[in-house]
Amino acid sequence: RRPPVVEMVGAVDGIPRGFELAAGRLAAVPLARLATTVRAAMPDLGTGSRVAVPRHATLRATFAWSVELLAPPERDLLERLWIFRGGWTLAALAAVCDESEEVVLAPLTRLVEVPLVDARRRGADVRHLLLEPVRQYARSLVEDERAVDALRAAHRRVYLDVARRAWELFDSGDHRALTAFEADEGNLVAALEDALDRRAVEEAAGLAAALGTLWIGRTDGQ
Repeated sequence: RRPPVVEMVGAVDGIPRGFELAAGRLAAVPLARLATTVRAAMPDLGTGSRVAVPRHATLRATFAWSVELLAPPERDLLERLWIFRGGWTLAALAAVCDESEEVVLAPLTRLVEVPLVDARRRGADVRHLLLEPVRQYARSLVEDERAVDALRAAHRRVYLDVARRAWELFDSGDHRALTAFEADEGNLVAALEDALDRRAVEEAAGLAAALGTLWIGRTDGQ
């Protein structure tokens, strides 16, 4: 019989991210049992064929298995994290979710531990990030389009405020504005694209003006 760690690598088809997700459960589940559980969740991999099951399908199955083990608050939060593009701060997450930082911190911490969410230090701050395959999977979990619309509106509102504050800082000569802008550029562009799609004229105008000013400022500073 092969060692459990070899079984685990085979169960996730050798995909590093799949192994990371499985390894995140080792604190609660012994390795031998974990390998068996993962393989049972993906029965098509038991044939030994690496042709019948594409790697993206294997990774998706690993995501599904990992999400099934989440507590309700953790899954609820994951189903909202896809809205962010390029990462987020704890303050932004709390604002988009309309919750306190204390409320969102516990499930977010667990998602980092699993690990479905990456935590990256940027200077004195910590930014969180969903890798794109996880982000796409998290979006696929949400079937209620009304919930999607409400989340998009909250995201636009929060990042319109970010754009305005960054613009004010830059306009006052505070170069910290550029750092804030670069960190949240993905979210600002996503908010602008969504505002244009929704024909939210005032929001689109505010985002476009702030982004334009900051882009020009960044170019001038090079």
